[in-house]
Amino acid sequence: MKTKLVKESLDEPINETIKMKGHDYDVFKIGNLSNIFAGREGILGKDGELISWDIIKQLMQKFNVR
Repeated sequence: MKTKLVKESLDEPINETIKMKGHDYDVFKIGNLSNIFAGREGILGKDGELISWDIIKQLMQKFNVR
């Protein structure tokens, strides 16, 4: 799943890659103001915490998101 989930949901290409707390994240631009940081281990959440792909998958199943 990894960044594929994010890439399939967005029209914008990856603009850059950053490294935070030992994890590499691809930066996806959403509109004019928002960014999503997605990497091999998961996405960057509030306060710089890593949200693993396993947790994201569980949330998607819980809320029936495809």
